[in-house]
Amino acid sequence: MKAKIFLLVIAIAFTGYSMVQAQSTSSQLDGKKFRIELSKTGSTEAPVVQTLVFSNSMMQTPDFNSLGFKESKAYVKPTADYFTWTSTINSEKEGVMGWQGSVKGDKIEGTCTWRRAGAQPIQYTFTGTVIKTSTK
Repeated sequence: MKAKIFLLVIAIAFTGYSMVQAQSTSSQLDGKKFRIELSKTGSTEAPVVQTLVFSNSMMQTPDFNSLGFKESKAYVKPTADYFTWTSTINSEKEGVMGWQGSVKGDKIEGTCTWRRAGAQPIQYTFTGTVIKTSTK
């Protein structure tokens, strides 16, 4: 019985620690905006310049707001010298966009998959840099 209680206490402590870790790492990208160049995989079309915004553990793509895409939770994981992240944004009319990437210093890169009803998924890659805010 004591062993079961001990294991339960350890499990609760570990769960609490994991939740604190997730909360603290989620905020590592908070307040950052990135200018990205979004390129359709396999296309010769010029990349489209977009903005990614991380705030309050959420990611948003203001350039896609007009299509009904809403901000969504950004899941961030630190590694030795960079962060990886994922986020899925949804639009009632335009489907789902799954984003994943990595951030090292002021640079960001990754992929995006746009899925719409009745259409083949569209794959994108992106690279970009942080947008520095001027302090006057």
